[in-house]
Amino acid sequence: RQYAINENVEKPQIFVTSAKLEQEGQASNSGFEAIHQYINQEILQDAAVQKIVEDVKVIKKLKKDIHQEFDLRKQKYNTDFASRARIKSIINNKENLTLANIETLVRKSLDAYDHRTDRLLDTLHQGIGFFSFTLKSIRSVFGGESTQEWLEKVNRQHIQQLNEDINQILHVGMDALKSDITYMVMGVKDELDQLRAGQGQLQPADMFKTIDAKRQEILRALQQNLVDFIDKSTVFGRDALGGQYEVDYTGVNVAGGLAAVGGTLALITQASVLDVPGGIATGLGLIVAGGIAGTQKGKYIAAVKEALAEKRQIFEQNLNERLSSYFEQIKLKINEQFADLDHHLQSEEVQIQRYDVLAQTLKNELQVVERKVFNPK
Repeated sequence: RQYAINENVEKPQIFVTSAKLEQEGQASNSGFEAIHQYINQEILQDAAVQKIVEDVKVIKKLKKDIHQEFDLRKQKYNTDFASRARIKSIINNKENLTLANIETLVRKSLDAYDHRTDRLLDTLHQGIGFFSFTLKSIRSVFGGESTQEWLEKVNRQHIQQLNEDINQILHVGMDALKSDITYMVMGVKDELDQLRAGQGQLQPADMFKTIDAKRQEILRALQQNLVDFIDKSTVFGRDALGGQYEVDYTGVNVAGGLAAVGGTLALITQASVLDVPGGIATGLGLIVAGGIAGTQKGKYIAAVKEALAEKRQIFEQNLNERLSSYFEQIKLKINEQFADLDHHLQSEEVQIQRYDVLAQTLKNELQVVERKVFNPK
């Protein structure tokens, strides 16, 4: 007892034992039973509780550290997700603007088409008739312009003027369209610049260094790819639409090329005044030809008008598809650049959701253990 007191044990508990009696089977007299009871009741039970308490403290400390790391990871995910959403918004807004501009561009081109069609029909109205047709026939006899030559000239002038008008409209419109698309790409790049610049404001996560490094590499590569896309891509070149866009008039009577002129003349006259023997048409022949031209004029012009209307629909469809396809190709190429970032965000979302479920489960289990340890009853 004195030794224990000297060792700073204020109230030492002394057990008197006999190993000899214990070995001889006299456990009730050996004194070891009192030690067994003391160890089981006072030491082991309390030690087990203390061990669990310490384990809970360690687990809660680890949980807090991991939670802090995941909080930082969530911040980065939320930042990336918001930035990606803004980029999608930029593309969608520019897409709506571009589609509206394409619609305007097509409408202006069709207005030019309609204007030239009206001019052509007026020319045919004035040039086809009894007096005008007869006069052309008479002049052709003496070396003047024949009806066939006149129709050929009308054909060439109409096609040339219409294509000049439309290509001028498309030239100006495409420059504006390319500017809109360039601003869209630059807006996307600016958003990425801000995202990468904001990385320095978030401290690195020690637990997720590999993921952080992968994220930074994705953003760096994405930013560089967009710079290269703007500088090197052919979609912004002047020949992106394949050069001049000419309207095809194959098979449209007077506007269908030189091969259609012979059929046009036959439709008007029902006889060729140019094949008179010796090249000289009699007065009767000219009058007959002119009269037939007058009676067939409405039928012929109606046929030309119908054919031009059909070509107008084809032209509108082709122009819409061509311009829309031009923008769709650019949008597709831009979205392709974000494949790695989108995959990264999807992976992060799944892992964060899993962590939240596990963290809540662990929290509930720790609360159960604490209740049992501190309130065993």
